[in-house]
Amino acid sequence: MLKIAVCDDEEIFADRIKKLLEKQLINKGIEHKVDVYSSGIELAKLGDAISEYRIVFLDIDMEGMNGIQTAEVIRTYSDDIYIAFVTAYINYAPEGYRCNAIRYILKNSDQLAASIYECMDAILDKISSSHKTKTIDFCGGSCEVLVNQIMYIESNKHKLLFHIIGKDPEDYSIYSTLNDVEKEYIEADFLRVHQSYMVNMKYISKLVRYYVILENGERISIPKGRYREVADSYIAQLKVLETGSAAFKKYEELCVSILKYILGEYLTLWEQQKTTEENLYRFDTVSYTHL
Repeated sequence: MLKIAVCDDEEIFADRIKKLLEKQLINKGIEHKVDVYSSGIELAKLGDAISEYRIVFLDIDMEGMNGIQTAEVIRTYSDDIYIAFVTAYINYAPEGYRCNAIRYILKNSDQLAASIYECMDAILDKISSSHKTKTIDFCGGSCEVLVNQIMYIESNKHKLLFHIIGKDPEDYSIYSTLNDVEKEYIEADFLRVHQSYMVNMKYISKLVRYYVILENGERISIPKGRYREVADSYIAQLKVLETGSAAFKKYEELCVSILKYILGEYLTLWEQQKTTEENLYRFDTVSYTHL
C-alpha cells in the first residue's frame, strides 16, 4: 500500500490535494491511503512512524512549525521519503530544495491539478525504477538482479563483470561485449564512460576532468575524446534523475569541472601557439643574421 501524508493548515487546500491524489491513484489502480495533518507539529509528533509514509505533501507557511522545519524533522527519520512543497509563496523555493524536495508546487496556480499529477507521475516512475529487475544468464547460472544495485559493468577479457553492491564481480560475469548490451542499459540510466565501462548514474558522486568518481570512492577514467560527450549526457540525465539540493550540488560541481576542462584546453592551445610563434621568431632572427 502506498501511504501519503498531506500537511496543510488550510483545510480547503488539504482536502483538495487529497481528492486529487485519490483520483489519480484510483485511476492507476494503486492501493493507497492518504492521511491529512493540519499542522507540522501534528505530523512531527509521529516520530519514527513518519517513515511509514512514502510521500509527503507539505505546505510551507504554517503556524507553529512551518513546512521547512517539518521537512527537516522528516529528514531526521528518513532520506527516502519524497517531499513535495505545496505553497503560495515562491520565495521559499531555495530553502525547500535544501531539504531535498522533489517538487515545489504553487497552490494558487490554475495548474495545481496538473502539477500534482505530474509530481505523482515522477515519483511513481522513480519508485518503479528502484524495483526493476533483470534476469541475467551469468556464467555461474541464471540470476535475478535489481538493476539499481548494479554500480557499473566492466568489460574484461571477452567477459562483462557486473559490479553489484555487496557481490564479487567474478561471480557475476557473462561472455559478451558492452556494444551488445549498451542500448539495453542506457535505457536503465547507465552511461558509457569508457570503451570498457558503463556506469549506473545513480552511483556517480561527481565528474571531474577525465574521471568519474563513484559514491564508494572508485575512480573510472574517461578518455579525453569522450569527456564532453559524457559530460553532456550526464547533465541531461541529472535533470531527469534527481531534484533538490543533491542534484544542484552535482550540477554545480559538474559545471566547475567543465569550465576547468575548457580553460585547460584553451591554455594548452595558447601555450602551443606561443611556442610556435617563439620558434618562428627565432628562425627569422637566425635567418636575418646570416644575410
